[in-house]
Amino acid sequence: MEPPLMVMVEVSKVWNFLMTNCWFASAGSCDSIMKIDTATMTVLQTMIAPPAQSGTIREIAFDNNGDLWALNSSEDAIYKLSKTDGSILETIATALGDGGDRGIVFAEGVLYSVNYKTDKAYTYNFTTSTWTEAFDIPSRADVPSNRVYPTGITYDGVNFWIANSSKRV
Repeated sequence: MEPPLMVMVEVSKVWNFLMTNCWFASAGSCDSIMKIDTATMTVLQTMIAPPAQSGTIREIAFDNNGDLWALNSSEDAIYKLSKTDGSILETIATALGDGGDRGIVFAEGVLYSVNYKTDKAYTYNFTTSTWTEAFDIPSRADVPSNRVYPTGITYDGVNFWIANSSKRV
């Protein structure tokens, strides 16, 4: 049975648009990823969050091929998922394995992840299966640089946009 649309508000995480559909990840009692028709706002598809509704999906992203990826911070893993049935096609360990990753995005073919414990962004090299520190998460001058707490990241083709919960940036 599909959860009602209103349950998504419980611990809403991410909206990602792909053509006329919107993909939404929800944690809490739902622990699911949903595909929503933006014209009718109806749920077209619901997948159990990987792996098997365990942990917390913090963010979803699409790569340049249109493949769906989901970050599960509790499992310290990023999963490439089948958009058809939600099955796990590939698993990548998070940058530090410390439960601190909170956001992922693909920018110009590169996978980025932000970590709230280090206030840094990391890039993943698919050839070597390694992570590299990319940049410090910026903050205003009156905010300590170690208290930014990034909770999401997106890319508009020019700039990164980083959400945080410090309420100061």
